[in-house]
Amino acid sequence: QNKWKEDFKAFKLTDRFDVVPLWDKGKYAINRREPIYIDTCFAFGTGLHETTSFMAQLIERCSGKFDSFCDVGTGTGILAIIARKCFASEVVAFDIDRDAVKVARENCKHNDCRVNKLISGNVLSIDLGKKFDFVAANLTTQDLVVNARKILSLVHKGKYLAVSGVSSQN
Repeated sequence: QNKWKEDFKAFKLTDRFDVVPLWDKGKYAINRREPIYIDTCFAFGTGLHETTSFMAQLIERCSGKFDSFCDVGTGTGILAIIARKCFASEVVAFDIDRDAVKVARENCKHNDCRVNKLISGNVLSIDLGKKFDFVAANLTTQDLVVNARKILSLVHKGKYLAVSGVSSQN
């Protein structure tokens, strides 16, 4: 179950951030880039997948241009952590998978990252009661299509929406 961890090493995610496996936290030498400590057990979002990397780079490029951030399908919480480190004053994240939410909560703690709301639930059934300056949805393509209207309803007019789909077909 943990054999794969031997091959998962720290890497450059963006110009500003490195992803560091939580189990290597003590071995990581701080450099010009900021570390994001991630335990990926039971959740999607190491930063190695192109969709996560793309989203992280976009959030970084928009740093300081948004106050509120919503991470739809947070997985490990990596995008929520990046948003907070890019000066979002309010960060809300959720995932349909309860285990992923637990992993994201722990990852936020390990990164001294305060998330305003981190909950489990389906995008269609969650009522966040507000709109956000930046909404990121890194989901399967099918989930993006099915939930498109709800995801769009979360974004302030004229603000940022970043979607990236992963095909679930073999």
